[in-house]
Amino acid sequence: MKPDSSPRILRKLTYIPVLIFIGSLLFPHVIGVEINNSICLTPLNSVCNLPLPDHSIKSNKIQGVLEGNPKYSGPAVNPYLHYKSEPAPMGITDFGIGPGGIPYCYNSTSFRGTISLNNMNVTNLGPRGNSSCLAFQLNVVLYFKSGGNAFLFWVQNAVKINTISHAITFIDNIWNFTGCVANMPSQTVLGNGGVANTFFASFYFFEDTLPVKIHTPLNLTLQTNVTTYGNGVPEVDLMYNLGIGYVTYDQPMFVFATNVNHPVFRVDGCQYAINNKTFYDASLIMGGPCAGDHIYVNSANVTMQLQYWNGWNYQYVSNAYNFGANTAEGSCNVIASPSKHLKSNIIGSQLVQGNGTLGQLYNAVNLSFFHLRVPFKHGVMELGAKRYNFTMGQLNLTLPYDPGVKHINIMNQSRVVYSANISLSKGQCKYLVLTNLSFEENIPPLREYKNFKWYLDINGTEYNTSGTSLEFCLPQGNYTYSASYNNESIPFYNENGTVALNGTDRTVDLYFFEKAFELNLQPLGLISGTSWSVSVKGVNTYYGSSPDPIEIYLPNGTFTFNVGNIQGYHIISNASVIFKINGAGNYFNIEFTRNKIDHISFLNYWYIYALTAGISISSVALWYFRKKRF
Repeated sequence: MKPDSSPRILRKLTYIPVLIFIGSLLFPHVIGVEINNSICLTPLNSVCNLPLPDHSIKSNKIQGVLEGNPKYSGPAVNPYLHYKSEPAPMGITDFGIGPGGIPYCYNSTSFRGTISLNNMNVTNLGPRGNSSCLAFQLNVVLYFKSGGNAFLFWVQNAVKINTISHAITFIDNIWNFTGCVANMPSQTVLGNGGVANTFFASFYFFEDTLPVKIHTPLNLTLQTNVTTYGNGVPEVDLMYNLGIGYVTYDQPMFVFATNVNHPVFRVDGCQYAINNKTFYDASLIMGGPCAGDHIYVNSANVTMQLQYWNGWNYQYVSNAYNFGANTAEGSCNVIASPSKHLKSNIIGSQLVQGNGTLGQLYNAVNLSFFHLRVPFKHGVMELGAKRYNFTMGQLNLTLPYDPGVKHINIMNQSRVVYSANISLSKGQCKYLVLTNLSFEENIPPLREYKNFKWYLDINGTEYNTSGTSLEFCLPQGNYTYSASYNNESIPFYNENGTVALNGTDRTVDLYFFEKAFELNLQPLGLISGTSWSVSVKGVNTYYGSSPDPIEIYLPNGTFTFNVGNIQGYHIISNASVIFKINGAGNYFNIEFTRNKIDHISFLNYWYIYALTAGISISSVALWYFRKKRF
């Protein structure tokens, strides 16, 4: 074979990878990709108005927004499973079925049913003959876990009324929905009553007869709460209110269960309870007094409302049918339709005599929703002519749709902190989240200046004060401000800016100076265009771009500044300085130097390694080719 006749240039190429690699180490700022993570300032967009922000959501998501953790899964329950026509328990029920038949699930620790009884004349069709008794029932399903097992109980809070004698009796029943509705062991529940054993079922029962007579018109509220007692024993509080305050007439405890966390009442439109025979629902209905009796309504004028505790306030259920399902007591000759009380913002069911049908009263598509969050606990919201007190800094409201414009006032004690005009659309949830924003004099001027006053313009609205601060309560958003004063002899700094409110209280310090002197900070050693920053302790953080200096104006006094770090550089002089201003300015050079070897990584120098690998492979191939030729 002939000696190697390959061009000499191929042999010399084998040295190139070594040279490139050595060069990349010695001159990293020339060879390689430079990654600059310096601070970059992004200007905030200004908002030129201060009205209530308008946020709409799709109607089938409203339930989830207002009630925590909905579950949209599986088929929905059928509200007409047991009742398709009269006689039926008529009133108002939340089956957990939203717009378009979409199911949802939520929990609450309290339900409240309000009854406005203006006229009522009934005939009992049950075995008690012509008795003129009827009952209103507030029914909920209790859910809790104990010892790793889930338990369900149906809780009835009822009032029995005799429309002739005007006698009134409060009754509560608790039924076991955990396994068999007919079985309630005697030691399951302890309260003022006890477990009653009948030929068809056993259940907890208590009856409280009042020694008073009631007359129409009558406003009555039934309320059922759940909490825990002692060692986490679930306790149900059964209450009523006849207009003079709430009375708790029974407090049964589920003594078999301990260490229970968060017992709740559950509404769930995704599943049935007890082998597809009962519902996870909440209802306020009118029917016979007991034992499956039905009543025939001769005349009636009744309004019923159903609300749940959402964590901050009682709120109308968002979707409702005009009949219940779990109870056996029903009504005939009743028309239950949506009540129309737009001026008072009442949502409910209006019951009158007549040939009625079963159906949906309303759903979230036809309502409006409003959510308020404020930076203080106690206050009042005025929405139109309606007032809402809040004690936990938030409100969630279900409102009837009203096409008009309403005025809203938010008050902290008696002081109005926010005011605006709003409109609410059908199926819309509107949010108002207010944040405290304060502007304060950080270094006040000498008060020897007479009639001193400073001014503040926020998004085009001007305010003024002769004091040391201005305080606002504003919705979330970005606000531009401009401050000024009425005495030109007083130097002033940071008179313009933008503040972003995102639900956290903010304070902006405004610096009025009797005399101000320049602090000039000159960057050295930075590549042109590199962003850098300086923080003056207790004053502010200032930003610049090399080679321009950062200029700060400060009054007499002692200050400390700290220079921010920049990736790829380190500071070799004046990184942190304590300095004094005493009638003259200060000048400092801030010297930077590039790091000799930046962080070497495969990503930064991938192309070098790829080139090295490529040439090395070529060299090996060349060597192999030459070897085979010999």
